[in-house]
Amino acid sequence: MSLKPAQVAAFFTRARQVSSETLIRDYLWAPCKLVGTLQAGNERCSWELYASAIGTLACPSGTTYHACDEGECDDLLGSTFTDNRER
Repeated sequence: MSLKPAQVAAFFTRARQVSSETLIRDYLWAPCKLVGTLQAGNERCSWELYASAIGTLACPSGTTYHACDEGECDDLLGSTFTDNRER
């Protein structure tokens, strides 16, 4: 699977930003991930998107953590995980 730059941007626009603790505690981590880089303002950032609809964006100014809930990003990442929260 690959994503176009617009799809990666859409993920980070739709996904809500969460703390690293919340991401680790409350979300499933799929073993499959996509990686790449993008331009965010004046910074070149590295991103990781997991099949479970979570992702990280690492920029020189800091790292942010993101998650889509209950199918919010299915059209981008597929519907493998319609609800990625831990039970």
